[in-house]
Amino acid sequence: MPRPVVAPLSPPFSGAVLCGGGSRRMGRDKALIAVDGRPLAVRVADAVTAAGASGVTAVGGDLDALRAEGLAGVADADP
Repeated sequence: MPRPVVAPLSPPFSGAVLCGGGSRRMGRDKALIAVDGRPLAVRVADAVTAAGASGVTAVGGDLDALRAEGLAGVADADP
């Protein structure tokens, strides 16, 4: 009987959603624009989590608003 193929485990990883930038051309914060009722930053964080990330952090942007949406956030060291 042939041995089953076992896929190697991927190394653990965490993710970052880059939310900084002035949004000068857009005119408003892109990370908070709702698509199907959910902010883009949340949609990206959910996708990274679904890909297997052990944690996701929003970097830069309106940290108060991002945290209100349930994202962990840190300030951009070089905005």
